[in-house]
Amino acid sequence: KREGGRGPRAMIVGPSHSGKTSVAKLLVNYAVRLGERPVLVDLDVKHCCFLVPGAIGAAVVSETITMDGKGGAFDPLAFFYGYRDVESRPELLKHLVASLGDAVKRVATPGGVVIDTSACGAGPLPTYEAVLFAAKAFEVDLVLVIEQDRIYNDLKRDLSAGLPHATVVRLPKSGGVVAHEKAFRRQAGRQACSD
Repeated sequence: KREGGRGPRAMIVGPSHSGKTSVAKLLVNYAVRLGERPVLVDLDVKHCCFLVPGAIGAAVVSETITMDGKGGAFDPLAFFYGYRDVESRPELLKHLVASLGDAVKRVATPGGVVIDTSACGAGPLPTYEAVLFAAKAFEVDLVLVIEQDRIYNDLKRDLSAGLPHATVVRLPKSGGVVAHEKAFRRQAGRQACSD
């Protein structure tokens, strides 16, 4: 916990299929088991766990979440972006992220905030810029970078000016992470829309 009862604000960054969502759920579950009510933020527009693909959202979590997304007992605040990639309308996404960041700052609990992001790796610059913008919008204390040395170094450099209190940590990719084939991801997306 930080000054005034503010909990830590952690953001997980990494390439597609690196285990970002699993790490986010793990951190949230640790906080719940300690008796806290953390806020889980999902900025992954391809696979938003609160709504349908193309959305971002946040929720206070009061029960543990299984890795398949069950449980959690949350009532999310979600914004529909309408696209499954960051590059389509970056200015609209920035507006939605800023709005969500303001809302989360108002309801953030001593249990902290855990932010899951869209894939960020060797891809296009708007994705990195979206991550950097989100880190500032949510005033993160900790950025966990999975598997990407370049992103780790860039965030260390770029956040030092805007968020000097933020710590950037590089994590190795877990050996248990499995990359799903496109057909599986497509089916999971359809299932999310029908649920």
